[in-house]
Amino acid sequence: MKIETKGIIEGYRERYDVLRKDKSKPFRHDVYTMTQGNRIAVHIKVPSETVDKFYYDVLLELSAEKSAVDFGDCDVKVFSNCPSFVYSVAYVFAHWNPDTGKVERGGKGMMIDMLKGKLPRDRMLIPGLENKLGRDPVHDAPVTRNPMGLPMFDKSIYFAVFYLMDDVSFASVMNNHRFRTTRQVFDNVAFFDQLMRERKRLENRQKEAKAKATRSTEKEFRSKERAVDRRNQSGMMKPMRAKTVSAVKSTRSPKTTSAVKTTRRVTESK
Repeated sequence: MKIETKGIIEGYRERYDVLRKDKSKPFRHDVYTMTQGNRIAVHIKVPSETVDKFYYDVLLELSAEKSAVDFGDCDVKVFSNCPSFVYSVAYVFAHWNPDTGKVERGGKGMMIDMLKGKLPRDRMLIPGLENKLGRDPVHDAPVTRNPMGLPMFDKSIYFAVFYLMDDVSFASVMNNHRFRTTRQVFDNVAFFDQLMRERKRLENRQKEAKAKATRSTEKEFRSKERAVDRRNQSGMMKPMRAKTVSAVKSTRSPKTTSAVKTTRRVTESK
């Protein structure tokens, strides 16, 4: 089956570009050479698009021939604890053999392996990291989210790949000398269930902060509105009082004075 992915990739690229412009959500990465087999691992911290100060762990295990000149020449195995990966494609990559291009259940097909839930030895999901996701994502097929079992990268994998190609040099990755054991590298990866609890906590805090800011803004607005109303009312009343008093003085006083003077003159002449 031919799957059209151009539109999907372009959409992810647009979202990635928007995310990269947000300086409060920087990408981070570490590169290791795992001593077991001298495997190159790039651990990329991919920020959430919606939750502040929250990151997903994406690992790319790269292998290449000596003639390789860029990341496009590398074979890759992947891991992510982003929900879009866990719920949609973790199972597929846990059972996907890149050499045969098929989903293999139970290793070489032996019934005993299927009963034990054994994963294929050669698979796209980085071996050893499946325990970070729990049993269900790698042993229960995603019949709702990915019923056809398509081995497609999710947004977190694409974001990590875009970051790698845009901001990290191929030579710095392939020639790094940060040797670590597999366990040391994997210990820096969060368990999915713990990560989701942390995400929920931060999401609730963010909602509360937003609600508080909204209430504060509304309160400040109402306060300013009342102040403006008071000024308007005060400004309207003062000129009216001043005008009335002035009018009384200017109309009554002269007439009274004039009448008195006129009476005196008449009296004296008589």
